[in-house]
Amino acid sequence: MGFHLFARGLVASHANFEIVRVQVPVTICGLEIEPGDLLHGDVNGLIKVPAEGRETLPGLAARVTKRETDLRTCISEGASLEEIYKAFTH
Repeated sequence: MGFHLFARGLVASHANFEIVRVQVPVTICGLEIEPGDLLHGDVNGLIKVPAEGRETLPGLAARVTKRETDLRTCISEGASLEEIYKAFTH
């Protein structure tokens, strides 16, 4: 269906589940979430992205991706730690 979801607990692969309600406020790990909130979750946890400034996220993500790509390129080309430090610290 093309969307991500969170569950209250662990579920074995292909387990049966039941959708009880949709478009209602929920609390996940103490974080209160309203319909329409933008979330970011990974192995480190879950955050709610503030509405203010969301329009800048694609540009910021592109900058991070470019910086990480450039760093990997420097490393793969055999740059020294000193060269990498000079290139990637401000």
